[in-house]
Amino acid sequence: MSSSTGYGDSLADSAKDKRDRKRAVIASTIGAIIEWYDFGLYSIAAGLVFPSLFFPHSDVLASTINSFIVFEKSDRLSAPPSRSYPVTLLRGRQSADVRGFGSATTC
Repeated sequence: MSSSTGYGDSLADSAKDKRDRKRAVIASTIGAIIEWYDFGLYSIAAGLVFPSLFFPHSDVLASTINSFIVFEKSDRLSAPPSRSYPVTLLRGRQSADVRGFGSATTC
């Protein structure tokens, strides 16, 4: 009869967990870098290229504002709902504070 203490198994599991954790961190970091690059590149294009391309007959300021409005709406539509929930909650909290509800001084 052999009884295993499980000591070797836990070390192997620990090494596998560390390797999996490291792979997850690297993969999420690469994904975040790509997403921020895409966001930054598109926001620069929204300010410099899109106003004259998509709104050529408008005023410069109006076409830039329209371009950023389209950029904001497209970002909100493409974002997963889990990313937009915190923003919605913060906006709701801010509007409640502006109206006087939920502030620390109100009891």
